[in-house]
Amino acid sequence: MTAASQWGQPGTCWALNAALPGSQGEVLHQVLPHVRQLHEAPRANAFWLAFADRGCPAAALADRAADEHRSAWSQGDPAAAAAKRAAAAASAEDLLETLGSTALRTARVDALRRTLYAARPHRFVGVAYKKDDEVRAHYLEAVMPELVDANIHVDRTTALVPLDMTSEWRTAHANIARSKNKLGV
Repeated sequence: MTAASQWGQPGTCWALNAALPGSQGEVLHQVLPHVRQLHEAPRANAFWLAFADRGCPAAALADRAADEHRSAWSQGDPAAAAAKRAAAAASAEDLLETLGSTALRTARVDALRRTLYAARPHRFVGVAYKKDDEVRAHYLEAVMPELVDANIHVDRTTALVPLDMTSEWRTAHANIARSKNKLGV
């Protein structure tokens, strides 16, 4: 990760500490293998979560459905509009069956909701990073769906290379690369 040690200082390269046990980051790290298995994506390094009950995505879908409903009715064919809605409902039910039974899907969603809707420590890192005081400086208690409409969890990534790269950044980056090589990462 690239950040400064203090506000207004040049950026340097950092290796983030492991996420705190029980934190949002650690929970999402634990979820990733299940996402890989469920979606048959053994090398997946990231996944996307959308919280439709936050309003924005669900409202957009509801507005689109209402627009389609009004459009079909405005064409003067109520039977066609009803058939279109029935086909969409059947398609949605078929999709649920491909994911497993509706009851199984509901159980999965409930388990995910209990996990993600719990208040947990969440790490916030911006332009400044205090590695030695990370817990106090960068973690706050948060409920993820109350914080964001959607979340992209990237499990492992590399630091952004700054345009004004300093010798400190290069040295830190080289040290991190050496330590990863020693660990075989």
